[in-house]
Amino acid sequence: YTPGIFEDSEGILWIGSALPAALSILDRDRGIITKNYVFDPNDPHSIPDAQQINMMIEDREDPKILWLGTFKGLVSFDKRTERFKTYERDNCWNLWEDRKGHIWLSTWGRGIARFNKKKKTFQYYSHDPGNPRSISDNLVVALFYSSRNQFWIGTENGLNRFDFNSEQFTRYSRANGYHFDGIHSIGEDKKGNLWLGTTSGLVWFDPNTGKERVFTSEDGIQGDVFYANNGITTRNGEMWFGGTKGMNSFFP
Repeated sequence: YTPGIFEDSEGILWIGSALPAALSILDRDRGIITKNYVFDPNDPHSIPDAQQINMMIEDREDPKILWLGTFKGLVSFDKRTERFKTYERDNCWNLWEDRKGHIWLSTWGRGIARFNKKKKTFQYYSHDPGNPRSISDNLVVALFYSSRNQFWIGTENGLNRFDFNSEQFTRYSRANGYHFDGIHSIGEDKKGNLWLGTTSGLVWFDPNTGKERVFTSEDGIQGDVFYANNGITTRNGEMWFGGTKGMNSFFP
């Protein structure tokens, strides 16, 4: 099972596997794995026994560093030394690095987190039942930074937009009239509209007006449940979303 696939700035294709977690390099020309990093209980610098690698990104400041979001925390990998290091053990689904060099994580249980690479510290933004401007749920999969410089978070209880200045969230969920619950993927079309792969269909969402349209299996989508970390827009504007019964491609 290979939930994580990533091409770095050198053109190296990295494969993140699950059960057990492994990081591999694929030679596309020969179709073979040329390097395989697996957990070694006798080596403290080996990849951790992380169960599953969900996401990989390259460090903005140092392309020799890869960051991995795993079922057992945030993990860094230094390609020069071939050493791994684990930070925090939260179940991490998605990663995004902002322009200040902070890494944002979606966690399954603690909301979202901001990791300061220099200080090696985490700041968590979790759901507070008494604060309507907190994140709507602590079970989070999707993170997406849009072309309009807006940071969107998909939770198991609706969509959230995060304001970096106030550090507060705006919620879009069933509680305020929307027709979706768990959001596992977020994509953007060329007009700046968001497309949400949810547990209740594929949703078109206009970030300007807050309007939505829900597409279900009756409209021809593969099924009403979509998987995590897809929602890809290709160069020609075609979008792809995958779910429990296959893939959908379409032109918005």
